[in-house]
Amino acid sequence: MYYRTEQIARVAICDIYSRAARSEKTRAFKHHNHEALEILCVRRGTLRVTVDNREHVAYEGDTVVVNPYCVHFGEWRTDEDGEYICLILNLERMLSHFSESIRDVKNELLNGKGAFEELCSDVELHDLIESIERDFDAGTAAEECRLSCELFALFELLFKRYYRRVESEKPLPRDVDFMKRVTAYISEKYTENISTSDIAGEFYMSSQNFCYNFRRYFGKSFRNALCEYRLARAVDIYTQQKIPFSQLAERVGFLDYCYFSRAFRKQYGQSPAVYFEKRKKSGERDESDPHE
Repeated sequence: MYYRTEQIARVAICDIYSRAARSEKTRAFKHHNHEALEILCVRRGTLRVTVDNREHVAYEGDTVVVNPYCVHFGEWRTDEDGEYICLILNLERMLSHFSESIRDVKNELLNGKGAFEELCSDVELHDLIESIERDFDAGTAAEECRLSCELFALFELLFKRYYRRVESEKPLPRDVDFMKRVTAYISEKYTENISTSDIAGEFYMSSQNFCYNFRRYFGKSFRNALCEYRLARAVDIYTQQKIPFSQLAERVGFLDYCYFSRAFRKQYGQSPAVYFEKRKKSGERDESDPHE
């Protein structure tokens, strides 16, 4: 599902974290897409990343760049342990206040008219992402300046070595305008009782045609995607404001609390009460994150 920037990163501009897995775990992260640029840097192991049906095998030291709105998921090889760094960058926030040429490239990326190469075997790129991860929790003004320099050095390297414009005659594997409009509709209307026919009508499409296109571009059904979005918003809201779960369910669009509870358990493997209590005690990262 598409995750808006405030969900995918708890900070406004970027987020970074590492993920490790033992050899018996296959899935690294589930199907998802978003408007942010996502960079996966493999520290150890072999990570298979599928981006819009293109499969990349990334080994230790390799980097996978996922361009905005691309549906992607990852799997580990099962005979070895693995670990990767995930860096998520909000292009709109980071690149909108610079020169016209930078803004133009940013718009090309967000509109599917430009893209970075997806698989990079580049020691300098790998080392730079490692430095960003080390410096990410900067506290002093000097440390913040160093982190900012590293982030923009990363953009310099990506634009210099890996950026390309998408040929106009080459059809995109996804309809970026459709994805943006659907995403905006869901983020605005998710608290309401929306049906497939409602949203299909907004796009002047039959329900069948809309469902086909939604699954094609988002990698899952509209109903499942809407449910996941509502649950992710529920986690966000409860993190900020401890309210009764029945009120929480209603606030994010679930008319039936029992259905909300079942959906929450299916998504996160435990009831809302157990999930939030466990998270409070252990300080675990939010499991609405697709990389959990």
